[in-house]
Order: sequence, then structure tokens, then C-alpha cells
Amino acid sequence: RVRAHRKFGTAALVLPDGRHVDVATARTEYYPFPAALPQVEEASIRQDLYRRDFSINSMAISLNPDTYGELLDFFGGRRDLERMQVRVLHNLSFVEDPTRIFRAVRLEVRYGFRMEPQTEALARRAVEMEFVGELSGSRIRDELVDILSDRGSLEAVKRLQDLGALTKLHGRLDCGRAMEMRFRRLDRFLPRFLKLRGSGENEGGISVWVLRIAALLEGLVRSDVLSWAERMRLKKKEAARILECHEWRESASLITKEGRSLRACHQVSEELSGEGVAYLYTQGGSAIREALELYYTKLRSRPLMITGRDLENMGLSPSPVYETILREVRIAALEGRVENRRSQLDLARRLAGTAVKKTEASGGKT
Repeated sequence: RVRAHRKFGTAALVLPDGRHVDVATARTEYYPFPAALPQVEEASIRQDLYRRDFSINSMAISLNPDTYGELLDFFGGRRDLERMQVRVLHNLSFVEDPTRIFRAVRLEVRYGFRMEPQTEALARRAVEMEFVGELSGSRIRDELVDILSDRGSLEAVKRLQDLGALTKLHGRLDCGRAMEMRFRRLDRFLPRFLKLRGSGENEGGISVWVLRIAALLEGLVRSDVLSWAERMRLKKKEAARILECHEWRESASLITKEGRSLRACHQVSEELSGEGVAYLYTQGGSAIREALELYYTKLRSRPLMITGRDLENMGLSPSPVYETILREVRIAALEGRVENRRSQLDLARRLAGTAVKKTEASGGKT
């Protein structure tokens, strides 16, 4: 099947096995002003390749039968690929699209490449001329998510600081020792937490880039984090998870205050998102990690064996009290006080009876 978008000169070919092949007419583009979105027109293949970010992105291979495999390399992309260097195609490249600075850094860190001297000089000049600051928050956000989803994110952040771009994201961002240690703790302890929790990266409700943005912003005050998230057009759920990470010390204090009890760990794990607990685990120190490790170990070995259906069978009408009863039974199971389904049901009946008496005493209001 073919889905054509004639207005944009593009189409999507859907193969019988469900795979998609994107097809685009050769186009050129121009920028009406610095940092603007491009205007697109039809053009030759050479003009199309000239609008790419870097020379190593500007190569094409023919798929036509008569010239199959022929490499089109008008701008020295193969040479730069062999030299492992990132080079822009013209001197106004970063002025036209300052997001290319972020993409150049990502290529450097991901593949071990390096901007060639003239390209680096142009990047620094574009930063000095405040073109990065003219980008919309959503465009910066997309580039940051890509950078912070990669391994080597600390090196990328350091490189952005070296180029002067980090403070353009927020004037008080500084990749000093404190920020560096936060990133290193994430890299060191996050794999252990994901294994402990039984999820891989980007599974189980955890987005690694959220944790790394939290590490980036932890040195800011709460109001600055909120205003930054709004400027970047983050979704409310994403901003809330970053804020949870930012306030990890409150959760650590609760666990410490309660003697690192299973009850406290359960409360924290229920109240926080996966990112919130992961950040607490990585940044909270060895005592917090030990408490959470014990909690997750017990959680696997002592499962909850009853459900809301069991409470309904006891004659208890569905209500928020279900959550309270199941939480108390879960904690009792974690602490080893109810080790099988029968003992969990007995405890649930006692808790349900108490709930009924409270309801009757309050005139039917739970």
C-alpha cells in the first residue's frame, strides 16, 4: 500500500510484512530567519543532499537497476567518515539551525567522532551570538531527550558546557563535580536497580532520559525546575516525574526516619513513579539502597495472594477502603506475618470488620 502526501512530496510504502519505507522527492530548503523552521521546495538530488546537517549525512546510494550501488558523495562525506570527523556543509549551518550543535555533540559522543576545527569554531560562534537561546523550548527538548537517552550522556553534557551551550539551557547550569557525581551514580547504580525491579531500560514505566534531566537540574530550586519544564513544553506527567526526582531527599528522610522499615519503603514505592524510586535508589546512599533492595527482594518472595474480589466476597462494598486493606495485607506479607493465602484472608477479614464498624459509627460515611 502507498500513502502519498503530495503537498510535502513524500509517501510511505507499506510492505506486505508490515514494514514501512519512507519515500521523499528531492527537496531544497531555506530558512527565512535564524533558528526558524525551514521552507521546502522541490530540487535536484545534489541540492537535497546539501541541506543535510553534516557531510557524513549527505551521501546517497542509488537503488536504480542501471546504477545500483553507485555512491553520490558531492561534499566529501566518505572522507570525513573515514577520518571520524563532523563537518558542516557551509558557514551558516549552525546559524540556520542551531539544533545541529546538539546533534554534532551526539555524533561525537555516540561514535567517538570529533568536530573538525572550522566546524567547532562555527558552533562556538553560533552559541556566542545567542542563536541557541532563540530556539523554541520544544526543539531543545527533543534534542536533549535524544542526547540523554544515549550512553555517554555525561560526556555530552560536558561537551555542551565546553561549547558554551549548557548555560543557554539555563543560566545556572554548571557541569561541576556535583553534577558529574549525580550522572556517575546513575550510570553505576541504575542497571542494578532495573535488574532488582525486574525491568530493562525504558521498561516498567522508567524513562532513563527523565532521570538524567533530573540530574542536570538538581542544583536548581523547585520554582526554576517548574519554569524550565514549562519552557521546554514537557508533558505534565514528565515534569511531575522530574520534580519527584528533584525532591528525592524527602523520600530518603522518610525511609531513614522509619528505621528503613519495609512499611516506609512500600509507602515510597507506592507514592513515587518508577523514575522517582530509581533516582532515590541511585542518589540516596548505601543505607537507602540496602533498604530498597530488601524491600524488592521481599516483594518477590512474599507476594500478595488476595484481590479486591476477595474483599467483595466478604460483603464489603467496593470503595477506597479496598486500597487501604490490601496495602496493610501487603505490608504484613512483606514483614512475614501472613505467609499464605489463608492467613492473608484472615487479616483482610479483621481489617474489613474494623472498616465496617467505622462506617457504622460515622453514620454510613466511610
